[in-house]
Amino acid sequence: SHPHRGFETVTIVYDGEVSHRDSTGAGGTIGPGDIQWMTAASGIVHEEFHSEAFGKSGGPFQMVQLWVNLPARDKMAPPGYQGITAAQTPTVDLQDVNGQRAGMARLVAGELLGAKGPARTFTPMQVWDVKILAGHTVTLPAPEGHTTVPLVLRGRVKTQDGAEATDA
Repeated sequence: SHPHRGFETVTIVYDGEVSHRDSTGAGGTIGPGDIQWMTAASGIVHEEFHSEAFGKSGGPFQMVQLWVNLPARDKMAPPGYQGITAAQTPTVDLQDVNGQRAGMARLVAGELLGAKGPARTFTPMQVWDVKILAGHTVTLPAPEGHTTVPLVLRGRVKTQDGAEATDA
């Protein structure tokens, strides 16, 4: 067990599973496509671990974890936990400039193409799990004043201004 304070962790599982329990009494096990959104805020003690079943069976394990700083006004809010299943995350199809299907986006937080992600956030943010088909170009809106950070798990992405992000 270890403490956190003043921020949130957002864990998205792609392969395997991870379990969580914390000092608020919250917890659970999340698997492929599931998300845990832990708000440390005024303080939380938690642990993350493989479930007994996954520990015995083993297998691939891939996840990402984002750390989101809370605004000063919210750092002393009560801690909390949101367990979000893959089934709770809406998916939208992405089209390229020619109107062809170019991929899909799962919405964790924020909005895209009329769909809204289930995560409750302290500040407006967009957290999307996007898959773009090779060779296609998509346009994803970025609200004025927001910082955009692509995290590439597989492949290469080139932004409109020519910057590249890769999995290497």
